[in-house]
Amino acid sequence: MVYFDKTASAPISLKNQVAYNGQDVLDLLYSDFKNKCYICESKGIESINIEHFAPHKDSNNIRKYNWSNLFWACSHCNKIKSAKEPLLNSTCKYDCVDINIKYSVNNDLLKNKIMIESIVNDIVTIKTVELLNDVYNGTTNQNKFQAREKRNKLYDELCDFTALTSKYQLTEDERKKEQLFKIIKYELSNESAFTAFKRWIIKDSEYLKENFK
Repeated sequence: MVYFDKTASAPISLKNQVAYNGQDVLDLLYSDFKNKCYICESKGIESINIEHFAPHKDSNNIRKYNWSNLFWACSHCNKIKSAKEPLLNSTCKYDCVDINIKYSVNNDLLKNKIMIESIVNDIVTIKTVELLNDVYNGTTNQNKFQAREKRNKLYDELCDFTALTSKYQLTEDERKKEQLFKIIKYELSNESAFTAFKRWIIKDSEYLKENFK
């Protein structure tokens, strides 16, 4: 999870409280969340869900049609999250979703290679870590298959990213180094897939951390 600077003004269609999936809502969520699931950070998701960050019941229109409560998620994450709360809010800068949680991959582990760890000891962060571990590792036989596909996409992304960082560190061609710097900088923005994992690769390297701080 990473921070998304969500548009403050609500789409017009939410004012009539008839539906929360109007075209203007979909377009703005797509843009604000960079067409990424806000939980797992997979990009270009095919099965789109408008996710209510704070769970709602049918009679709770305040949560149901509240623009600040509508998020962009994939069906896998939406189903696993369900009505879980409280959780860190990726549209609140002060929740520090990619700072207070460490994201990494441990190649030595036979199972559960994805490592999601809480850096701070508070209940909201711990519950968010539990959700992320469920998302990446699965909780039922069916969504364990879906989780495996997400992990494979993540591994592909991180292999490509670590190749870029290795080239950046090793090259003595200053022009090439500058080109690689720009590519890596984009990969560290919230527009790329699995950004939180990529940022922690940088944080765990003194050399890269100094260059991309």
